[in-house]
Amino acid sequence: MSDAHQQLVEALRAVVAQDPEAHALVIHALENAEREKSVRSGQSREEVPGPYAPSAWSMYAARTH
Repeated sequence: MSDAHQQLVEALRAVVAQDPEAHALVIHALENAEREKSVRSGQSREEVPGPYAPSAWSMYAARTH
């Protein structure tokens, strides 16, 4: 199990236990998982689309409502 995966599991356990610090733990673990995933795929964090990308709205730029 990777370090980021272990952190995510621990953060979710904290949510289940209703720890007041759980939200920050989950966000931190998700950011680490995204960072680790981008390193493995050979892309920089800036090139990976999604809610944690530096320009998160760019993935919706072509969509009209």
